[in-house]
Amino acid sequence: MCLLFSLIPASVFTTLSYFVWFAAGNAQGSRQQWGNYLAVWLLLVALGFVACGAYVTLAGLCPMERMFQAGGRGLGFEAGVGVVGHPSPPEVNHVGHRAELLAWPARLSPLCRSGQTSGAPGGPRSA
Repeated sequence: MCLLFSLIPASVFTTLSYFVWFAAGNAQGSRQQWGNYLAVWLLLVALGFVACGAYVTLAGLCPMERMFQAGGRGLGFEAGVGVVGHPSPPEVNHVGHRAELLAWPARLSPLCRSGQTSGAPGGPRSA
């Protein structure tokens, strides 16, 4: 999947390289040489995108594939941690989650269990 999406910037850099190479062909002297070097550099950048996309895909490091394998739940929710760092609530529509429902508040951070809204001592609800 990442290999497929790496072809988008690679095609952009390849097109830019072609136009730079075409413009360098019309130039003379050191500008022509500099344009040729720039065009080759842009082609190498395009190949770098494809190589990185292939490596990430073949190594199994593509985050899009992990998201699809997780059933579309998104990244970060597989381990039971929500967006803000608190545990995500358990599933309630399956049988057998009653014990997990009762234990869920105990997994919250100490700041949330104490009822404080800020981490400063003497904040709201502190005696």
